[in-house]
Amino acid sequence: MTCHDMNGILISGHTGAELSADARQHIQTCAACRALVSSINSVDAPYAVDTALLERIRGSVLSSAAPVRPLAPTAVFAWAFVVIFGAIAYAGALRLGIHGLPVLTVIQRIAIFTVLLALAVLAAFTVARSMRPGARTLSGGIVFIIALIVEEAVFFSVFHDYRVGRFLHWGAGCLRSGLLCAIPAALLIWLLARRGYILAPISTGAAIGALAGMAGLTALELHCPIRTIPHVAIWHVGVLIISVAVGALIGWLARLRSSHSS
Repeated sequence: MTCHDMNGILISGHTGAELSADARQHIQTCAACRALVSSINSVDAPYAVDTALLERIRGSVLSSAAPVRPLAPTAVFAWAFVVIFGAIAYAGALRLGIHGLPVLTVIQRIAIFTVLLALAVLAAFTVARSMRPGARTLSGGIVFIIALIVEEAVFFSVFHDYRVGRFLHWGAGCLRSGLLCAIPAALLIWLLARRGYILAPISTGAAIGALAGMAGLTALELHCPIRTIPHVAIWHVGVLIISVAVGALIGWLARLRSSHSS
């Protein structure tokens, strides 16, 4: 029997009266272990919490508790976000004028709008899952990277005109129009998303920005007749980039505010 063995016996919760013969023999020869056993045996009974105090704590907690309405299934919120995306994109295109759709070929229409819808669904489900603590989901940053790469790949695949034209003048107008469509989409998505409990505001803000930015981008694809690579790859996609950046920034500010108030 060693002092290490003795420590293991004492940690297991045995008192002096429950010790084995070997342990008692070790105690007789070891002053340190003997003092340790003596101090353990002299400890008073565990402290009993006052029942009246427990009742007061229970009463204060229960009085402040309020029933909560369970969240609808993730798919319900996700498809609601997709509806917002489509409604804002179409309404924005109607307001701006649908001049871009007629100049697209059938293949270009299928490629561009199928990809935009698929990316919108991905972003919508990401936002919906972000509303539920513990739910597994992609980060908003990953959604943005996927959307950026796929959109640029589609534009470079279906358009082959590299003329610059009035690059700044035309581009600034499209960027402004796309962002004006993205803003109401982001607000509506946020008003619905805040019904959940968001633990990752930066990631969620980026995902909301991605979905809102794609609403603005879709409106531009319906509206803008300029189909040159420099224009669509920079100014149209710029709506997505700026929307994600602003969404992530707002999420960061919200997290900063929450950490300061706690």
